[in-house]
Amino acid sequence: MTTRIVSAALGTVIGIRLLGGTATAQINSAPPTLMGQQSFHLYSVPGVADSGGSAPNGVRTFFSCTNTTSADVLVGVEVFDSGGVALDDASATSVNIPAGGTRTFSTGSELGWPPPVTILFTGNVNGSARVLAAAKKGIICSAFMVNGDNNPPTPTAKLSVVKTTKQKGE
Repeated sequence: MTTRIVSAALGTVIGIRLLGGTATAQINSAPPTLMGQQSFHLYSVPGVADSGGSAPNGVRTFFSCTNTTSADVLVGVEVFDSGGVALDDASATSVNIPAGGTRTFSTGSELGWPPPVTILFTGNVNGSARVLAAAKKGIICSAFMVNGDNNPPTPTAKLSVVKTTKQKGE
């Protein structure tokens, strides 16, 4: 009996070590808290890209979110690389959007976009993102790519924004 328990425990430890020993957030994982508040996965955005160029050059992905409620709502955007690994801390970059207000998030420098813009991280990415909020309803968002090589920077592509992880045909 003791041998079985030791064997099972050893097998579990070896299995964890082979898997890397750490868990990472993925787009379909339970959403993290935002500034200590429970959050909800509202939308997913495939096709997020950032060329990693220095401002004002390169391609960035922008997320514009509007609060349609009569109360402030905490909102965050979590970006994932092509392997599904989270690249930013959605809690640390989350912002309170006032009632009726709009806030913009970017994968890199704001490229001259009108403030306020919350920078999620700096670097190169080809992946996806999810929009999180401390409220289940009342936040609407769009996502688009911007070419910073143009002066002024210009939107180049609209990205699909789908409810959680369910996409309807377009």
